[in-house]
Amino acid sequence: MKQGVRNLRALVAVLALFSLLMIVPSILFAQTTTTGAITGMVTDTTGAVVKGATLTLTHAATGSVQTANSDAGGRFVFPVVNPGDYKLKAEAKGFRTNVTNDLVVEVDKSVNAEVKLEVGASSEVVEVTASSMTEVQTQDSSVGEVLSGTELNRLPVNGRSAAQLIFLQPGVEPDMGHQNGMASDDAGGQIGGARSDQVTFGIDGGDATSDLEGSNNYNGPDKESKALSAVVPIPQDAVEEFRVATNNANATFGEASGQISVLTNSGTNSIHGKAYEYHQDNGLNANGFDNNFSGITKPVSVDNRFGAGLGGAIIKDKLFYYGFYEGRIFHESAGFNDIVPSDQLRSGIIELGGVTYNLNTANGPLTTACAGPCDPRNLGMSPAVAAQFALLPHGNDLSEGDGINTVGFDGTFATPITTNVGKLKLNYNINTKWSAFTTWQYSSTARTGTEQISIAVPGTPTSVSGDPYFANFLTFQLQGQISPTFLSVTHGSFLKNWWGWSRATPVSLVGSLSDAALQIGGEDPGSAASYSASGELFANPININTQQARPRVWDGHDWYIAQNFTKIRGSHQFQFGGEGRVWHDYHFRTDDVLGGLSTAPEYNFG
Repeated sequence: MKQGVRNLRALVAVLALFSLLMIVPSILFAQTTTTGAITGMVTDTTGAVVKGATLTLTHAATGSVQTANSDAGGRFVFPVVNPGDYKLKAEAKGFRTNVTNDLVVEVDKSVNAEVKLEVGASSEVVEVTASSMTEVQTQDSSVGEVLSGTELNRLPVNGRSAAQLIFLQPGVEPDMGHQNGMASDDAGGQIGGARSDQVTFGIDGGDATSDLEGSNNYNGPDKESKALSAVVPIPQDAVEEFRVATNNANATFGEASGQISVLTNSGTNSIHGKAYEYHQDNGLNANGFDNNFSGITKPVSVDNRFGAGLGGAIIKDKLFYYGFYEGRIFHESAGFNDIVPSDQLRSGIIELGGVTYNLNTANGPLTTACAGPCDPRNLGMSPAVAAQFALLPHGNDLSEGDGINTVGFDGTFATPITTNVGKLKLNYNINTKWSAFTTWQYSSTARTGTEQISIAVPGTPTSVSGDPYFANFLTFQLQGQISPTFLSVTHGSFLKNWWGWSRATPVSLVGSLSDAALQIGGEDPGSAASYSASGELFANPININTQQARPRVWDGHDWYIAQNFTKIRGSHQFQFGGEGRVWHDYHFRTDDVLGGLSTAPEYNFG
């Protein structure tokens, strides 16, 4: 009985709190992650408010129309408005018609439009131009700048990725990931002092935030940030508007301290499009010192990024389309510095402190001056070790290693990257009260890895690892008026996010001489920042340390849906709603980080 009373009291407390929130006389945040809002007041030339004025808002690009009426205090509101240029017409009995042109609405921001009506016939029209000055946000306290149009497209950012625009905003930590190889929540992208994994990406009403680590620094798309990015690439040329809310985040996203809103290009009544190519190469760059010292030619680096977009109307003022494609072909090389056995060591002779030790019977009697037999069983050099030594190239840099038993082998290998991004967006004006849009985006990357390199002879150094990635991202939004004072916005997304670490499985390279892979020199623990082979005496034909040879697969399926309602009552505006997520993730790996691989036995020497 007592438990039931406590439950009843808790329910009453919750209902009381909800009721209190509903009667607070304040204007709450109304726009969504893909829209803005317009508020204002209608007055006459004396400053007296005008009640019952009819306001008609027309989108210049698509012809879509919204209507509202001024209340007893002369106030009006359009709480859900797609970004773009608008014309606002105000009509009232006994007054001239007022038309405000070039009213610009930006994503995730509100616009204040004050209307003054002059006494006269309604057939007379007074036209004014909206102010282009920056306005103080009156509907919520979130802080953030909107980038759009020419300004957005002309900003020089790394890889033409809109995600890089985050780091141009005040209050955002710089991207240190590319500078020092870091890939963590401390590598930049922290917004307003919060960790980067607390940031949420909203793209066309969908949730494009990684559900693995939040910041997507684990396996982010190429040329995105190693510190912070959305799961799907955001080509700069496909974005219509971009905003980062750096402080005082609101509840529109339902979570996160840093809120990033991205709205991609849409179709309009007029056919419009673009085509482009960005080319970068190292034709004027000098070769590196190490390459010149070792006689290695300058590696090739050619980066071509190209794309096109086209939009228009399928049905004028009704149904619109926009298609976009971007490709990237990046010819790049990476360098390496390995240590390999000297010719003397390959023959089974080791020199330490000026003393030579023979461990190969083919060279004569085995050395016994080791305070006892150096080879107690008189087996000589292992045939398996000799066979593996034979697979290693001869050194080309005597300044590395000890110059006697080991020498350096330096070189380069190709690391090409190919990326494809496609997008299709449809906008539909159902009627004057309801509209909808949907977006589908596909992206894939074939990325050659640097984790595992084969230097086995015969042949040239080549990568045997890769980091393939692809994603499908589908979003939708339905918005409209249930009644003149009750509005609804439903939006959601489905995200398929697949990536893998493709690695060469450790196997014997010497045939029947060994039934497992050999690591001569032992297991190198590696480091978190760079998987170097510095912990081994010398390299193996294919580096198979746990850190480099561990394959992984991530296959995520994320569903997201949100429902927002806005109720206008007198001079007050209330917003309420909810959201839900379902994450179905499959993760496969063959390692426990430092303890070895579970699917490939190895023999370690050293």
